[in-house]
Amino acid sequence: MLSRVANKLFWTGRYLERSEDTSRLLISSSNLILDLPENNEVRWDILIKIFNCQKLFSERNKDSSEYNIMKFLISDQKNESSIFNTISFVRENIRTTKDALPYEMWEYVNELYHFVNENSSKSFNRKNRFEFLDQVITRSQQINGMLGMTLSRDHAHKFIRLGRLIERADMVSRVVDVGANILRDDTKNKQIGVLLDQHLWTSLLKALSCLSAYRQYVGPTANSEDVIKFVFKETTNPRSIIFCMKGVFEELKTLDRNTRPIKLVSEIIESIYQFNPNPKNMNSTHRFIDSLQKSLNLLNDEIYESWFVINKIAST
Repeated sequence: MLSRVANKLFWTGRYLERSEDTSRLLISSSNLILDLPENNEVRWDILIKIFNCQKLFSERNKDSSEYNIMKFLISDQKNESSIFNTISFVRENIRTTKDALPYEMWEYVNELYHFVNENSSKSFNRKNRFEFLDQVITRSQQINGMLGMTLSRDHAHKFIRLGRLIERADMVSRVVDVGANILRDDTKNKQIGVLLDQHLWTSLLKALSCLSAYRQYVGPTANSEDVIKFVFKETTNPRSIIFCMKGVFEELKTLDRNTRPIKLVSEIIESIYQFNPNPKNMNSTHRFIDSLQKSLNLLNDEIYESWFVINKIAST
């Protein structure tokens, strides 16, 4: 497989996962903020912090209103992580890698692109937002389901899955970091502290698509310590970071030139096993997540150096 094709398939996996996860996050965060008391400390700019794009947002908007933030994350073409852009990137990648994928892939992705292109600019308000985001999730799952059922387990599958798992792990860490930061900063408003601790983590579990699994394996009450352990360490949960990293390890070990990426993934897995969240010290959780995100970025770079900057990937 040509290295440029492998690179595009890797980023197809990342962008597909990012568009779906972003949609879920916007739905759950909207419900969280709208359901809390009027004097709560959770503001809409929490969403900008998740994607670490405060500078770009401030350059393009005068205030952090709900409308501006939703527009920025859904359809702003200057924001590479907006839903419009991620789906556009997927479409362009698929257009140039059709031969490596099932023929239905282009049809499904093209339909999703046209839906987003036609509807994203009118989905900032609450009336249309939830239906739009739900459609993005449903159509993204349709694409992933089709790939799971029809794509041969060859290099194309490996690089798409690598991208998807790394992106998911990164998004999970960002979502948990937001919860940790809210509770860390919630020292001024003790009146809603208990409400935040339960309602916040329930909403974030919904954003990560693992609320039902959490209730099955842990229990009905969501609290910071149990939720963080579950989404970081539960090996049976496909949305957990440890599950993602083990999946990355399984894909990497079948590829050539994998020494450095394998070593880094092994270190990430070991660090997750050793990590124990302290609900009384959210600063430690925040520091661990910072370190994890740096490691995930480094892993992305190692994969690029190992397989995407050479002329060809050896086929099997």
